[in-house]
Amino acid sequence: MPESILTLITFSPLLGVFLIAFLKKETAIKWASALITLLSFVISLPLMKAFDKSHSGLQFIHRVPDWIVSGNLRIDYYMGLDGVALLLFVLTSFLFFISSVASWTYIKKRQKEFYISLLLLEVGVFGVFSAGNLVLFYVFWELMLIPMALLIGIWGGANRLYAAIKFFIYTMAGSVLMLAAILILYFKTGIITIEELSTSPLYEISHELQLFLFFAFALSFAIKIPVFPVHT
Repeated sequence: MPESILTLITFSPLLGVFLIAFLKKETAIKWASALITLLSFVISLPLMKAFDKSHSGLQFIHRVPDWIVSGNLRIDYYMGLDGVALLLFVLTSFLFFISSVASWTYIKKRQKEFYISLLLLEVGVFGVFSAGNLVLFYVFWELMLIPMALLIGIWGGANRLYAAIKFFIYTMAGSVLMLAAILILYFKTGIITIEELSTSPLYEISHELQLFLFFAFALSFAIKIPVFPVHT
């Protein structure tokens, strides 16, 4: 299996984005979205068979050293899946295909913008599950914000504009917390990969700071999901 398979699947919806941008007929736009999401689902299925169940770490790793270099800061491009993330990754590809087809009946206006937003959101969700370091995770996490806000604000219910603005503001607030937690974690420990984060004892960080980092990440996740009491 190609080393870059995760990257190829993650960014495969962009093919649909570029294709739909040049299509004019509504039927062609719908079919393009459905076929691209189906393609993502089909090419993700072999990952289930190829996954080594005896190995608990990340697999299908795609790593490009020194992807970002700024002074002493060196960040790799790092993608990979463990067993849990693999299931969610494949499930994502399936659900976006179902969502694309199911929307044919309900989306009557600005269909081109809708399907472009849907495909961009799929890229973000794929990236969140396959990111191997916190920088990539944050980039994909934020990438989901704009298409989600557009989907709510344009194709939502009666109070869609209010809901979209509130969602955007709440999510940005949570994103600031997450970014602060990532930066603190990196400058205190040098940890940037998710594997290191899951295995390192974090002796360099006080108990109080660990609690702050936990609640910063937890609140950011709670806002984006969203869960009570930050779901309205």
